[in-house]
Amino acid sequence: VREIAARELPGFGEIMRMESMKLTKNAILSRNLAVVADKTLVICLPGKPSGAVECLGFVIGAIPHCIEVLQEVPTSC
Repeated sequence: VREIAARELPGFGEIMRMESMKLTKNAILSRNLAVVADKTLVICLPGKPSGAVECLGFVIGAIPHCIEVLQEVPTSC
């Protein structure tokens, strides 16, 4: 995914790992990542369905603002 990325969004991976560490110490091995590729938000989640749902829950609040920024909608920041 990094190969197609125009920009990496490190906060997504950091939050997913940090919150996952509260549930399992194995989360330190995760490769969670979010990037922008061709004005598209790409979020790499764990392969295990329960882990994917958990990690998406940790970052879902940031997704609408991220989409607005990618669509160049004027925002408050």
